[in-house]
Amino acid sequence: MYFLFKKNKVLATIAFPTNYNPKDAKLDLKEREFTAIENEYFTIRQNALQRIKTDTIFKFYQNTNFNIVPLIQKNIKKVYVLTGHSQNNVVLFGNDYLITFNNKNEIKNVERLHKNMIVQNIHDEKVGKTVGGVHSHIIEKWLTITPTDICTLMLYQHITNWESYTVVSKKYVSIWNSNNNLMIMKAENFRNMAGSILKNKDNTEGSKEKTE
Repeated sequence: MYFLFKKNKVLATIAFPTNYNPKDAKLDLKEREFTAIENEYFTIRQNALQRIKTDTIFKFYQNTNFNIVPLIQKNIKKVYVLTGHSQNNVVLFGNDYLITFNNKNEIKNVERLHKNMIVQNIHDEKVGKTVGGVHSHIIEKWLTITPTDICTLMLYQHITNWESYTVVSKKYVSIWNSNNNLMIMKAENFRNMAGSILKNKDNTEGSKEKTE
């Protein structure tokens, strides 16, 4: 659901179905006051916006903009800040943040989810159309794929058509696929599995050579 608002009043409401197809969206132009939960969302979003303007932890890059995503689940209030862009053939990861709030809608903490911004091309000059990608995580608290990574992958899936995407850290390997399935395993187990696959492949190829 998306709101157009002014002076703490809702001017219009656009409700999207689960398929997010704009053709199936419903528009309500009735002006009204915020509901209690809408006011909560509005407040934490505005507080996050003010913090973004003043806190030097937030980095601004040319041809990019911040997308502010407020969430309230079971009285836990948070805002994710993702970096969007205006360029074609590019998917951005990183330069994203998590802002958490107390029950008074005051900011408790601001943290980065990635150390740097990661730029990945959809079409590569050397390999052509890409079918997936990989990047690494080094921040100790965020060693698996982040909610913002998954959000970005889902948002651009209709453009990238990536079959899978992998996030690697010193402890974990996270593999997301285009069916929105996610597998997270310990890095050691992943290395052992990959080693076994390569070993079996070598043995199979060796057997074929002997037969021929």
